[in-house]
Amino acid sequence: MNDPRLEDLRWFLEVAEQEHVSRAAETLHISQPALSRSVARVEAWAGMPLLDRVGRRVRLNPQGRALAEHLRRAVAAADAGRDEARRGSGLDRGRLRLAFQHSLGVSLVPELLARFREQHPTVDVELREDSRAALIAGLGAGELDVALLSPVPDEEGLAWSPLLVEPLRLLLPAGHRLADRRRIEMADVAQEPFVALHHGYGLRTLFEGLCARAGFAPRIVVETSSFATLEGLVGAGHGLAVLPPPRPGERVGGPHRPASAAIDDPAATRTIALVWRAHGSPAATVDALRAVAAAWTADRGALPAGG
Repeated sequence: MNDPRLEDLRWFLEVAEQEHVSRAAETLHISQPALSRSVARVEAWAGMPLLDRVGRRVRLNPQGRALAEHLRRAVAAADAGRDEARRGSGLDRGRLRLAFQHSLGVSLVPELLARFREQHPTVDVELREDSRAALIAGLGAGELDVALLSPVPDEEGLAWSPLLVEPLRLLLPAGHRLADRRRIEMADVAQEPFVALHHGYGLRTLFEGLCARAGFAPRIVVETSSFATLEGLVGAGHGLAVLPPPRPGERVGGPHRPASAAIDDPAATRTIALVWRAHGSPAATVDALRAVAAAWTADRGALPAGG
């Protein structure tokens, strides 16, 4: 197991303070499994258990209490050094113009932003939500520093790093003839009506690409800019849709929950990437966000092996 990072030490101290893993995870805006893995890294590094489990609570054992005192001093010293470095780099008074596509604003952006603000509380973050096409134009014009996009861009002058790879699924009305299948080929629904996002949205590009691979152009009966609207329309029987799965805590389908099946095509995924301008040196705030995003990805194993 890898040695713990400074962030792991912070999280361990938060668990020690709260004496409860799930409450500490809520405070830190991370998942409970990610926090449990972080605590395990600290205990593996120490070479011994540091917490006693008492029912649903945890408490520092004598070895944990002794180590925690040293960790508090080490974290405080690291914070003081970081603050001094920020004053020299301008991060203490920096600005970050962060943009994202509509579908990423429910859980992904808030989670990343909470972690970024925890580590860089003095950076002024300006947020913008828009379509993929509009965000690419904003990056090219220098109106944005960094954006969360999917699919990954191929425009000249943009650099990117993958953040998360999600499978795409086919949503069908609950009573559809194929609703009981676990996997469906797009060719099997070539004659069906579809509901889809407007042109300019990343998922629309991916959806049309999957249809083209299956040898047909989709018959789209409704266009919208909202995932929730798509789910509701499918549930009400207005057509089929291609969407990523909901993230933990996100609701799906309203009163008429649609059926969902895997798409039998290896290309049925979407990669969410952090994108910035390729030319020139990135702002210190962009580098800081990239570091936060890389740690977020590593904690969740959000990319496939070799991704």
